[in-house]
Amino acid sequence: MIGRCFGLRPMFAITLIRRCVEVEINVYCAIRYLLIACLFISMWWCGVATPIAWAQEVDPTNRPVKEIRIVGLKTMSQVLVLNSVRLAPGDPYDAEIVSQDISRIVHLGFFDPVVAKVKQDPDGSVIVIYEVTELPLLADVQVLGNKAISDQELLRLVMVRAGDPASKYFIDRGIKRIKGAYEQQGYFIADVTINDDLLQESNILIFRIREGPHLRIKSLGFRGQQAFTEKQLKSQIRSRSYVPIFRKGEFSLKEIRQDQARLQSFYQSRGFLDAEVGRGVPQISPDNKYAVVVFNIVEGRCYLVDRIRVNGNKLFSEEQIRHAMILKGGDYFSADRMRQS
Repeated sequence: MIGRCFGLRPMFAITLIRRCVEVEINVYCAIRYLLIACLFISMWWCGVATPIAWAQEVDPTNRPVKEIRIVGLKTMSQVLVLNSVRLAPGDPYDAEIVSQDISRIVHLGFFDPVVAKVKQDPDGSVIVIYEVTELPLLADVQVLGNKAISDQELLRLVMVRAGDPASKYFIDRGIKRIKGAYEQQGYFIADVTINDDLLQESNILIFRIREGPHLRIKSLGFRGQQAFTEKQLKSQIRSRSYVPIFRKGEFSLKEIRQDQARLQSFYQSRGFLDAEVGRGVPQISPDNKYAVVVFNIVEGRCYLVDRIRVNGNKLFSEEQIRHAMILKGGDYFSADRMRQS
């Protein structure tokens, strides 16, 4: 059994001895082969093996986990890492859970790389060791090239500060948030990069921004409206198309979304309680300078007030109350007018 575990066979040693006898070789080589053969025989006889061969033969799957160890910590808390580990002592070993644990530890943002090793205990259980390498801490964080959005706003968005670990996960998240902020402002081809050399040499993180052109609205339109004219609907929104010299017509995703809400409120206040207003994907020109914006509208049915009942009145008559109400029978239903009444 020991011979099988170590990948060693007594016959291998015997073969070596035969080789020394049968093959015509010099005395030096013969002695060398004999020594190797003796070594293998002694290792087989005494049950000694190298850890590498031992590790290659052991399958830890479903063996009970005796202990979880975290090694490589310098400044970070062990509790922080253990809270991200789902594998626990007493559980059967599961390589998939260990892989997930590694991902969770990496996503903490303080370590990279993270390696898991398995060591078998003499009682047959296994010890799982997570080896971590702490990331260096950032000396400074800066943004360069930005004009449309202030330094303070961008640094607030990236959520990375001096003293934080230089985590690729956090840095990539900051890049995505900067790009998202620029899209909201109408800069759809804004590019964000970092200076990798400076980061590695000095632990200084610089987000370098190339804003690109600010998208302008070439035209505004509506699709699906029937009850109201385009002129009536345009009077309810604040986005405006570009007119050289007279109107900038700058595209703002935030403003477009607010316009959606304004249009939906306009419809619902006029009895179209089921109305839905969606914004189609802006059609952007090849040079990334202009966009055509279309609001897709599903009006639904218009609800009218059938009749109004007054109950519990004592001080005033029903006729006096009806006269004072803004909402009347036959009007289109409006929650605003009902509240005003």
